[in-house]
Amino acid sequence: MSGYVDGLGDSYSEYYNTSRAEEYNDKLVGESFGIGLIAVPEKSGLYVWRVYDGGPADTAGIKPCDLITEIGGQPVTELTVSDALELLKGKDEEVKKLKVKRGSEVLNFELKCEDCDVQTVFAYVSDQHNVGRVEVLSFNKKTSTQFKAAVDSLVEMGVKGIVIDLRHNGGGTVESAAQMLDYLLPKGDTLHIKYN
Repeated sequence: MSGYVDGLGDSYSEYYNTSRAEEYNDKLVGESFGIGLIAVPEKSGLYVWRVYDGGPADTAGIKPCDLITEIGGQPVTELTVSDALELLKGKDEEVKKLKVKRGSEVLNFELKCEDCDVQTVFAYVSDQHNVGRVEVLSFNKKTSTQFKAAVDSLVEMGVKGIVIDLRHNGGGTVESAAQMLDYLLPKGDTLHIKYN
């Protein structure tokens, strides 16, 4: 089935087996068990791209730009990317032991997996120009709530403008995107959808 869908030549079409479909649906709901971070593959490990506010990784002190080199004593370089990312997930209270490189420093962490909201919205302020940036990585059930909180916090800081950054957005539900638009735009219809 995967080969059949690949044969369409459509970069936006992909076959999901049962486990991948369940994982994708969990992301759309916005809940997951794990340590609360987003990691991407690098040659020498997993690069920590984002850390969920208040999640286990954040509480333990893991920071964006850290490099995860070992998970549970296994070097990341000896694992496939999917296996390494799978090892970062876990059941409630399951302990994950990580070896992390931060510059020239090597750190060891023990984190307990927990049920945490998937953080899809991150807010930043440019000190130089006093402009806020709201990065939205995907549209799941909880994105609009996170988006409203991010915008409100930036407005309270007195920023003179806000940029909404969708560059790394992987998609999601139309409803979530529409709720974000509802928060920003005057009352009225924001979009019309016509399905084939």
